[in-house]
Amino acid sequence: MSAWHKPWGAPSAEEVRAIFQDEKAEGLPLEQRERLWAGAFAQLGIDYDHPTTNITPVRAVSA
Repeated sequence: MSAWHKPWGAPSAEEVRAIFQDEKAEGLPLEQRERLWAGAFAQLGIDYDHPTTNITPVRAVSA
């Protein structure tokens, strides 16, 4: 069966926009916002696997 014949299984743009624009996230540190967003997506049954925090430390390159 073609993927085009299957119903849309992801959240709508409105649902995702509401998660990222949630007023509860305003003023929170970045790590806590990520947790809030991950929890909101988990309630929809979606694994939030695109963190915006840099999980790999940046290495300074010396000349």
